[in-house]
Amino acid sequence: MEQPVSQSHRIPSLDGIRAFAVATVILCHIQQRFTVINFPALAPDGVEVFFVLSGFLITTLLLREQERTGSISLAGFFGRRAARILPPLFVYLAVAAVVCKVAGKAVPWSSILGAGLFVGGIFPRVSSFLTEHMWSLAVEEQFYLLWPFLLIWALRRGGKRLAAWASLGLILASPVLRMAMFAVHSPILAHKQGSVLPGRMDSLFAGCLAAICLGMPRFERAYARASKMWWLAPVFFCILAPVLRVAVGNAYTFTFGYTLESLLIAFFIVWVARNPASFVGRVLNFPPIALLGVASYSLYLYQSAMIHGWRGAWWTRSPLTDLVAVLLAGFGSYYLVERPVVWLRLRARSTRERRHEAASHTEPLQVGELPVPAPINAD
Repeated sequence: MEQPVSQSHRIPSLDGIRAFAVATVILCHIQQRFTVINFPALAPDGVEVFFVLSGFLITTLLLREQERTGSISLAGFFGRRAARILPPLFVYLAVAAVVCKVAGKAVPWSSILGAGLFVGGIFPRVSSFLTEHMWSLAVEEQFYLLWPFLLIWALRRGGKRLAAWASLGLILASPVLRMAMFAVHSPILAHKQGSVLPGRMDSLFAGCLAAICLGMPRFERAYARASKMWWLAPVFFCILAPVLRVAVGNAYTFTFGYTLESLLIAFFIVWVARNPASFVGRVLNFPPIALLGVASYSLYLYQSAMIHGWRGAWWTRSPLTDLVAVLLAGFGSYYLVERPVVWLRLRARSTRERRHEAASHTEPLQVGELPVPAPINAD
């Protein structure tokens, strides 16, 4: 029996999906160094899952805020995103610079600045082994700067229906833009089709579309039919898609590949969120797996440098020690940086709520003073 998508701060199964995504990225990068397990082209699947999941969660948050308060606070949204993303990132960049200095290596200041400004995918020459994976973070940040404004406009003009059509239009535009960038043969656009927002927005907006369409009669009828064969989605993007990436290459990914995979991932996200009691749901919600997903941001930040950056260090001698080093660095960042920042945010919010409660005894509570819940699956 399916459940509606949870209205609590944490939607079931999504941390497990994050764990799958970050695990595929880490394992693929390890195999690139040691050629232990041959599963080529699987890492982009992990990044793609992150993109779809981000679109789904961010849109869910914004829609819930709209339903609860009648408006969306851009200041609140950007404040939450900054508190979530910037502290671990800046600590990582600072640690990387210090380690380079201590190890006698040149500090790649241009790549550190590019990562801090989220332009690594646009200007790949500013990337180094410390920041080569930051292109995906740059794509997400650029999406965060665009989507809240577009969603607010769509909701005001035509409600969720217009927001859904806007998302679908951007999904369909993405492969066209990828092929256009490929056809231009411009040195400025070369090799950027899959690492800039226009070329990857189908993944992000597939998640947005799924979040918007939940509860719409037409979507629910289509979902009811498709959910009977839910297993086709993971089979395709875990088994068939990697084969197509290797066999066909850009002719698959740049045309319809990214788009098709993103829509299937979005469908699967909805299915596992509604079926936490299924076998797949129980696996994804198994506490150690969910914990891996909760720490996935820090793990993703540190994995590339730990695997590729410090060749010759003790932990780079085998795949197992590489994996242990990534886990130690990632969970260290999670417990020493991410969690304290969350605690400070919650403490500050609690203080504001107490002040608002005290003020409510003497004056009416204004809509803008309603406490904002913590981001779902983002703490």
